[in-house]
Amino acid sequence: MIKRVDILTLFPDMVRAAFQESIIARAISKGILEIDCHQIRDYTTNKQGKVDDYPYGGGPGLVMAYQPIADCIRSVSRACTGEKPYLIYLSPQGRPFDQETARRLAGKENLMLLCGHYEGIDERIIEEFVDEEISLGDFVLTGGEIPAMAVADCVARLLPGVLAEGSAERESHSGMLLEYPQYTRPAEIEGKKVPEILLSGKHEEIEAWQIRAAEERTKRKRPDLYDKYAEQKQKNEVFYFDNSATTRQDDRVTAELSAAARFLYGNPSSLHHLGVEAEKKLRASRKLLADTIGAKEQEIFFTSCATESNNWALRGYLQANPRAGRQILISAAEHPSVSETAAALGKKGYEVREIPVRSDGLLDLEALKSLMTPETALVSVCHVNSETGAVQPLSEISALVKSVNPNAVLHTDCVQSYGKLPVSVKQFGCGLLSVSAHKIHGPRGSGFLYVDSKLKMTPLLYGGGQENGLRSGTENLP
Repeated sequence: MIKRVDILTLFPDMVRAAFQESIIARAISKGILEIDCHQIRDYTTNKQGKVDDYPYGGGPGLVMAYQPIADCIRSVSRACTGEKPYLIYLSPQGRPFDQETARRLAGKENLMLLCGHYEGIDERIIEEFVDEEISLGDFVLTGGEIPAMAVADCVARLLPGVLAEGSAERESHSGMLLEYPQYTRPAEIEGKKVPEILLSGKHEEIEAWQIRAAEERTKRKRPDLYDKYAEQKQKNEVFYFDNSATTRQDDRVTAELSAAARFLYGNPSSLHHLGVEAEKKLRASRKLLADTIGAKEQEIFFTSCATESNNWALRGYLQANPRAGRQILISAAEHPSVSETAAALGKKGYEVREIPVRSDGLLDLEALKSLMTPETALVSVCHVNSETGAVQPLSEISALVKSVNPNAVLHTDCVQSYGKLPVSVKQFGCGLLSVSAHKIHGPRGSGFLYVDSKLKMTPLLYGGGQENGLRSGTENLP
């Protein structure tokens, strides 16, 4: 807990005046906290008492010099007992100050606040001494004194004994909400009455009203704060265990999508620079995904979801290869996007057979071997089942398929395993592999299909030739 605040400034009297009255003055007199101001000018070695000079490279104004600030910092640091002072430079280039930062700083034993002036301070002070830069906001003041006073006041009032017990916990920003409306006597002024609930003496109902009022006020006055509050409230109140169905989109993904939508809005097929930049990002994403499964960049085709990938895998391969055979084998535990697609193909003349699974959810390999024929064109086996959690031995399955019919192609739905278990197209021996982003904290409406470069596929969509001519349409880059 903070015991001492040292403020380094060219105007110590201005700063001292702020702490000679009211709450902080009483805290100082009680010995709860010590606040000292230090005149930087007292440490200059310049005979004229100068603490500034012209900036190298030219420019308007003057810059506070290294020597007097450095000597002041060293001298004050030597006088501090306990841990080394945490030095903050008050600067418009710093991170915005907020209540969370105040709480963090209140945990420091010794705090040192450096007030800049003119055009700022020599950069070498920042590099050598400063632990953190803090700003009150996106505006510029004549110096760092007012921000230093604000930071010291905000931090000091969080110390035990400075305010009445519980006061700090119920204020605006203490818990992401603005404070509820406050009233005092009389109960009615010019027809405006204090809410009846506050006069009732029913403390639980009063507290509930205060929470509702704080929520309503924050939502109206500071929707940005309310969004953070609502998100945190949901995290505290909701325990989500349905990640096999879908996952919460990661905040970093949301930020990346937002940046792409704002800055990479060019059509990746366009030849102007915005299109070129978008195409670079698209290619980088494709290569990254390819690397995760040991594939080539040109073997990754973006889709809207795994359902699309599964549909396209079965229909696209079989339509493009009518002589590969007329039999389709699927496991008995496939996702409907596979089983329903296979059923639709069955109505077009294909023989569709289900491979039974054992009581532990794993594929019955003996049954698979007995079902295989020279007419088997495609075998589809889900890598991980979302309900049983069974992990199919794809390498073993692939080897068995190839041993009976070397021309048969293995497709696997890796929606539940990608990003959680090792996925390798070479180890699996598969020619087709489906993935969806929303199962691994990515966005809904995004997935990909891996297609072995040796395989022939019928295009899913015709048009502008995107996705190597197999899935036309402007790429959904964000």
